[in-house]
Amino acid sequence: MQSRYCLVAVAMVAAVVVGPLWGQRESYDVVTFTPPSGWAKRETQGKSATYAITDNRKGTFAQLSIYPSTASKGSPEADLEQEWRAMVADPFQVKGAPAMSGAVEVPGGWKRKSAAANFVFEGRPATALVTTFTGGGRLVTVVVTYSSRDYFGAIDGVINSIELRGAPNSPGSPASPGAPMNPPAAAKPPGRFGFTSTNFDDGWVSTALEGWTEVKKGSLRVLV
Repeated sequence: MQSRYCLVAVAMVAAVVVGPLWGQRESYDVVTFTPPSGWAKRETQGKSATYAITDNRKGTFAQLSIYPSTASKGSPEADLEQEWRAMVADPFQVKGAPAMSGAVEVPGGWKRKSAAANFVFEGRPATALVTTFTGGGRLVTVVVTYSSRDYFGAIDGVINSIELRGAPNSPGSPASPGAPMNPPAAAKPPGRFGFTSTNFDDGWVSTALEGWTEVKKGSLRVLV
């Protein structure tokens, strides 16, 4: 378990790039998804499905890792708390509570829940986003780190493209383990609440608050 968590920090600086991805469907463990177009797949010796992109001119980066399913702690809340601490809070020394979404039901007997917070990586401001899928006693974790909101669209596209094989012992699971499932529709963006907000065509809403900016789409909420 510990080596799995250490992979988050190590892969960001030491993994080997094996080639560009152009949006074809991929399968890993119980997960089927669409990799981000133009990102490179990183070699992790089978420990995760990891994709990364850097822009040397702008000095920005993003990395997304999908980890194989493990035993759940029993609830979306407990699973996300465990994964946030192990994948982000401890390795990157992120203090304080992250911004969290509610648990959202997705097809196949799973529930999705996310947490996000800012941190500093090698002297540069960055954001960490952890999304967990809990169902039938199993847990799937997606960890994203990025330094620019330019990558929001690609990250959101991967997370919402995820299809999971039916959670064991879950009511409503598909009869076929590999049956396709549609990702849930994004929730209606919240109102302006008196702050300066910008609504983007892809569904993201950016709201300027005192001291930071909130960027939100559906159940995902990030402070930048």
